[in-house]
Amino acid sequence: MSGKAQAIENLAKEMTWWKTIHLKTRETVNFVSLTEDFGIRGFKYSDYEYFETSNGERYSSFTHILFDDAQRRQENYFDGRKGAVVHYQEAHPEKQQSVAIGPAFDNEAAIGGTARPMPFKFFYVGKSPLYEALDHAKFLGVVSGPLGTCEKYEFDDAVFAKVKLKLHYYLDEKTSIPHRVDAYDASGVATSHPNFTWEAKAVEIIDGHPFVTASVETNYDHRSGGKEVLCTIDVETKEVRFNTAFQKGSFRPVIEPGAIVHDAFKKKTILPPREQAPTPTNDTAAIAVSPLDWTSYASYTAYGVGALLLLACVVVRLRGR
Repeated sequence: MSGKAQAIENLAKEMTWWKTIHLKTRETVNFVSLTEDFGIRGFKYSDYEYFETSNGERYSSFTHILFDDAQRRQENYFDGRKGAVVHYQEAHPEKQQSVAIGPAFDNEAAIGGTARPMPFKFFYVGKSPLYEALDHAKFLGVVSGPLGTCEKYEFDDAVFAKVKLKLHYYLDEKTSIPHRVDAYDASGVATSHPNFTWEAKAVEIIDGHPFVTASVETNYDHRSGGKEVLCTIDVETKEVRFNTAFQKGSFRPVIEPGAIVHDAFKKKTILPPREQAPTPTNDTAAIAVSPLDWTSYASYTAYGVGALLLLACVVVRLRGR
């Protein structure tokens, strides 16, 4: 069996042996110049929790801790048909601010790639599982990787955050799991520096299967031609469990009555009833009545999508690949 054929077989086994996966990770961000140059409030670290089933159901939650210790919290749901993105109030992170319902998980419809957390996201190329995408990759040879010998593959025109990139994957020679990824502008590799690199720092055997438990992503500053580092992200896999049971309803949100709901299926934005609508400030409290289910909202409709889309764009810019 050829090297590529063996890698495809190995990856297919690693990505399909489980019925469920449950991940908890922490990403610690080390900014060089982002907060000063772009005038935004940078993240100190982000805590992630992620569920996925072999049936296509998915859930994630993450809390960004900013330099000023403020929190930004978001949850994402997908039941196999509908997705929901739930943003929480910054001043009251236990209270929902807005819910966007649509056909995709998290921001995947916008970014053209996967919204899975690191390191699991690198088992995908765009939205395709790595074992499927690898069939179309170019083999570049056997090389030295961060943790040992790797097989190096090139993917042309992979789409991340609506940007075409050329990706170099370094797959462990024995297990075929990704140990390094380099991303370049699709225009060419020879004369350019990478947009970002990701490297595994530690691998552990969990339930008889290898999994990256520590890694780092390095993002380069395009203003310097990619020669200078913009930021690094240290990724710690705090917990990974396979084949655990999830409670019924884990992949559908319970929408609070005080939340603004944008429903892409119904093509409308739904606010709380006018007589109960809170004052639109960051400190708005949720209305103290029974929570609503997936499809039952207050009936008042208004055109207020702009702020919600702007918030989504910020998330795409900061998180999209």
